[in-house]
Amino acid sequence: MEITPTITNIITGVDNPKGLVLNGDDLYVSRLFEYKISKIDIAAAIPTATDVDTGLNGAGGLALDGNNLYVSTYYANKISIIDITAATPTAIDVVTGLSGLSGLLLNRNDLYIAQYGGNKISKIEITATTPTVTDVVKGVNNPSRLALYGNDLYIAE
Repeated sequence: MEITPTITNIITGVDNPKGLVLNGDDLYVSRLFEYKISKIDIAAAIPTATDVDTGLNGAGGLALDGNNLYVSTYYANKISIIDITAATPTAIDVVTGLSGLSGLLLNRNDLYIAQYGGNKISKIEITATTPTVTDVVKGVNNPSRLALYGNDLYIAE
């Protein structure tokens, strides 16, 4: 028996969404060409998008660790962190000098990074005082998204 999913639009007008992450009823959305992160309360009677941070040059992948939202920026080639509980959330650079960033995947203390422009997967340890980028997989073709199942890393190329 085939199951047909029901598709329901919760909000319109959110242009170029690239990354999604849930925190309770709050859906965080990265907006690539608008250079921002928006938050949508999906439990609200009429969900609306509220800007969390603007000025993120090509916001793409998102990963959440408690109150810390990690954001990859395609054009700025860096990973930033935003404290989503701050009165005025502000992106702070974690690592820079990467290449065409896309998807992020958090596994315990390791943040995996799809470097679309660098044709590789890298990682950083988020608990390190000064995170260092370590290459995990090289020679992949424009990796964009990541998933983990057990010890297997799945890469969308």
